[in-house]
Amino acid sequence: YFEQPRGGSRYVGKEEDPDLVFISLCAAKRGRTDAEPPSVLVHSSVPFALRRMDSAATADVGAEMLIKLRGLLPGLPSPADSRTLLWRWSQVRKPLALPGGQAAIDLGEGGPPLVLAGDAYSEYGSRFDGCYDSARAASTLLLKQLGILRLRG
Repeated sequence: YFEQPRGGSRYVGKEEDPDLVFISLCAAKRGRTDAEPPSVLVHSSVPFALRRMDSAATADVGAEMLIKLRGLLPGLPSPADSRTLLWRWSQVRKPLALPGGQAAIDLGEGGPPLVLAGDAYSEYGSRFDGCYDSARAASTLLLKQLGILRLRG
């Protein structure tokens, strides 16, 4: 009923729908077969969520998102079950400014390897670049903590 996105997930461009940003076929990601019903996860854009956070019933927001999803996936069958979760805080709007432009924090000195990371610590914030930047910084710090990598400097 619709084309399987590579990897089971895809981002939705603003030109396709300004209110939806991400669709994931969770069953595909877990290796389920076509005989099993699909599990679909949909994320709205921040502006869409902010406009409805305090003014709309959760069920109404879910119904509106389903209509928008059907615009992108017209063959989508009616759901057997659905849940709508409203997250008041889900994306970084103002990333933390760490010293030296760090994108992760080393908490492992004198103890087990431990790093605090995430898009909140990258100058790029809640974008793929922010996630990548922080993940790269976190992996570098962990390799250093484990003695696998020696940092110059």
